[in-house]
Amino acid sequence: MGNTIVTGVHPVSAEGPASDWPVSSRNNGLSDDARAIPLASRIGNLDTRRDCPVSRVWFRTARLRLQLSLRLFTMNIGLFGGTFDPVHRGHLAFAQEAMDRYKLHRIYFVPANIPPHKQHQPLSPFVHRFAMLALATARQKAFIPSLLEAPEEGAAAIRTNPIRSSPVRSNLVRNNYNNGGPEKPSYTIDTVRRLKKSFKASHKLFVLIGMDAFADIAKWHQAEALFRECEFVVANRPGYSLADVANALPESLRPRPEVTKPFHKHAATGDLVLKGATIHLLGDLHQAASATAIRQAAAVGKPLGRFVDALVAEYLQKIGLYRAAKQSSPFDGLRTGSGDSRQVAGARNVPAPPRKR
Repeated sequence: MGNTIVTGVHPVSAEGPASDWPVSSRNNGLSDDARAIPLASRIGNLDTRRDCPVSRVWFRTARLRLQLSLRLFTMNIGLFGGTFDPVHRGHLAFAQEAMDRYKLHRIYFVPANIPPHKQHQPLSPFVHRFAMLALATARQKAFIPSLLEAPEEGAAAIRTNPIRSSPVRSNLVRNNYNNGGPEKPSYTIDTVRRLKKSFKASHKLFVLIGMDAFADIAKWHQAEALFRECEFVVANRPGYSLADVANALPESLRPRPEVTKPFHKHAATGDLVLKGATIHLLGDLHQAASATAIRQAAAVGKPLGRFVDALVAEYLQKIGLYRAAKQSSPFDGLRTGSGDSRQVAGARNVPAPPRKR
């Protein structure tokens, strides 16, 4: 049955009111016809046809109320995952543009604990990457740093005391190795399903992703299922066409070559709506920020204000996270607390001690 708007004015049959309609008890002096008018139709003497001016105003008001109520019960939520090593102005500009364009009520920034595509690359400790996210998003209430992919005990340590080095170090060591076994990678499909458990059924989820990462999305864990769970907002980069976006989809969702061929010269902008996949494409944001370049600049002490938020730049200067030379710092306990000496050493550009087997 479709949605029905009840006007409050009901027809009355010639034989009298329906048995379940209440009839006024104060109409003893009225005629039989008047007595047959139900309480719900006290304005039964008005013309309720759609072409009546009064009726048109009523229907307009009812429609506006319905739209408002649906808007109040529906929220658009963004999920922005990544290593954020470090978070930079390009990330923030992308999130702001997505929020404005697609009316997102809030965006969760989710730093990955163990990104599947970067398991063997140097990565700064989770606690630092989360701290920088918290600083970078502090001025925007709709941007929320999330611990959805944090190591379980490491997340508890961050919540209780993000500065003391000993609990963070012991927790992260224990989680990253699990008594010799590697920890499970942070798969986006698991994060999405975990986040949606806190949603209402009417809420919509949008995953924010860069075009470089989207180009490999067919290789992601349970990629087809991921497109069923959410819509994608993709930040385009120069050199990619609309056909490139369509061809990056998992094979079961990918259009036939003859369908995508005419779009090889079309810029990847607008909305791509296919059976089983909805992709929103943002144009080039003109934010020349690279996490690799920022780490290299920080390593030699160059100013970072152009690339990262001022609070993040100050944090990096105080912590010396990407500093090339080995210098003492009151936060050395945190910097060496990732549990993987190779990762930390890679971030600091110094040789790593051999790992015990």
